[in-house]
Amino acid sequence: MTVAAEQACSEAAEADRRLARGEEVGPLHGLPITVKDSLETAGLRTTCGAAELAGYVPGHDAETVGRLRRAGAIITGKTNLPAWASDCQSYNELFGTTSNPWDASRTPGGSSGGAAAAVAAGLCALELGSDLGGSLRIPAAWCGIYALKPSYGIIPVHGHIPPPPGTLAEMDIGVLGPLARSAADLDLCLTVLAGPDPVEAAGWRLELPASPARDLRAWRVALWPDEPGWPLDRAVAERLKAAADALARLEERRPVNLDQSLDVAQRLIQGQVAGFLPEPDFAALTARAACLDPQDQSPPARFARNITQSARQLAQAKQQQRAARLLGAVFQPRRHSVVPGHAHYGHTS
Repeated sequence: MTVAAEQACSEAAEADRRLARGEEVGPLHGLPITVKDSLETAGLRTTCGAAELAGYVPGHDAETVGRLRRAGAIITGKTNLPAWASDCQSYNELFGTTSNPWDASRTPGGSSGGAAAAVAAGLCALELGSDLGGSLRIPAAWCGIYALKPSYGIIPVHGHIPPPPGTLAEMDIGVLGPLARSAADLDLCLTVLAGPDPVEAAGWRLELPASPARDLRAWRVALWPDEPGWPLDRAVAERLKAAADALARLEERRPVNLDQSLDVAQRLIQGQVAGFLPEPDFAALTARAACLDPQDQSPPARFARNITQSARQLAQAKQQQRAARLLGAVFQPRRHSVVPGHAHYGHTS
């Protein structure tokens, strides 16, 4: 990771002086945090783990990084990730391998793996990461911490890599979100980060619902205990059953088909990536897709088809996404989400 020790110490000293002068301070005043190395930080190297960006030092902060600074947070460094944030582990040629702090022989996950490891190891109080296909959720689960993948649009994503630096367009369904050691800290960080992008601020405003009651007896909890083709580890299943027995008021639901949902998610994600691929890479995938056997459903074949899909096919995938969201909403009267192998409470998105 890139460490900002000198800058952080200078900012911490200034934070102390502000308190001594009795000046107004923000909700994160003096809090040491780290930032995933895919987010632009003014004057601090931002590589996204890619050799092509080894010396890239942005002249400005990503919008979210600026919000954290204005709230008083002090950035102590950038955390590791796979090259171009494109894997569920955290290795790259620039910084090597990040290990899970609970067991160095295991991975922390990815792509926000360095972020989750830093929070779990106590290297920072909060972290800002990103998620397109599990990049917040996987590392949080594997490192035993909390993370929030918010609904698309409530936290600005401009200044995130990918897409490459200087790109004005955004990657649809990719989001930024906080990692922390408690749900309360996630809530605190969300209040700082949430709000429209400045370019869109004139047209709308954000009004998040209040958190539900703390008393679990007032909650409605949905349980998705297992799914054909997606078996649970025995130890996880036993812990889940114990939690269900303790809570008692549970409803078993399977609002969507996981295999179909995975197919739609990959079509949406890879369809968005296509717009930012170098032309030679896109041309090669186009040629490969044209030669594929229609019955070939291997991952490489589906990747080539998804990357080179037509605008019509991408629109159809968005229709299926919307249909799944509407179906899921039928089982979410309190706006809680339901994930296989987990009992979810509240209104996480």
